[in-house]
Amino acid sequence: MWTWLLAHPATQANPDTVLLFAVPYLLATLTYWLLGTLFLVLDFVPAIARRMHPIKIQPSRKVTLNAVFKCVRRVFVLHFTVNLVGGLVSIPLMKPFIRVDPELPGLVEVLSTLPVYILGAEVWFYYGHRLLHHPKLYPHCHKVHHEYKSPFALAALYSHPLEVLQNAGVVNFGPLLMGCMVQGGTHALLYYIWSVLATQGILVHHSGYELPLDGVPGVIRSMSDFHDFHHQVFNQNYGVLGLLDWLHGTAEGYQGWVWVEHHKNSEAEGIERLTASKDKVHTS
Repeated sequence: MWTWLLAHPATQANPDTVLLFAVPYLLATLTYWLLGTLFLVLDFVPAIARRMHPIKIQPSRKVTLNAVFKCVRRVFVLHFTVNLVGGLVSIPLMKPFIRVDPELPGLVEVLSTLPVYILGAEVWFYYGHRLLHHPKLYPHCHKVHHEYKSPFALAALYSHPLEVLQNAGVVNFGPLLMGCMVQGGTHALLYYIWSVLATQGILVHHSGYELPLDGVPGVIRSMSDFHDFHHQVFNQNYGVLGLLDWLHGTAEGYQGWVWVEHHKNSEAEGIERLTASKDKVHTS
């Protein structure tokens, strides 16, 4: 597939446009709309919604069709205007850092690259996101994204046009860093894989559901729950992984809330078990 793409007439005619813009743009766009639409099934198919209810982060809030249509209208326009133009303009910026090599990256390169991508996303998103919450900036830009206090997957990219450009750094900052560290730049295939994984990540973290394998061991139990809390309170949980929030003390409210919820649930489970055991004694 990789050699086929490199040999394709369109690539031969416009290699930079195809390999540095068209492929990652199409992969991210398809991932966003297909997976984001699939997530709607969790809220709008009654049988599935009932089954997923126990892991819904804000169970008292329901996603409405009006909210979805409002979101889709804005994101669709942004995707085919700001994202499109921004991607084309970024080609000269990305070119020195992306390696278009017929040879596939080895296991060592893969294992060393993805952590840099992930940490790059954490750094860019935390500081950029926190800047957007500055009182002089927030009302004019990031407030748009926070119209959804109980987000759903497709609302991940519901934002102001300027924030769309800032969010591009979440995907691109890691590859730029890796491109500085590796001679010739980071491999284009790894950049493509990361574009899909990063897009999938923002969808999951706005899904409104606490899904399995979504936590950071020893830091946060669920990145979805972590970011959902940010949409509820605004001034906590600015990052993705929770690492920089821990460092800067911007997740203390969340940690306290998790403690309360855990003990509340534990107490409820204890009462339920005690009641069940009493009933068993009375009926025996």
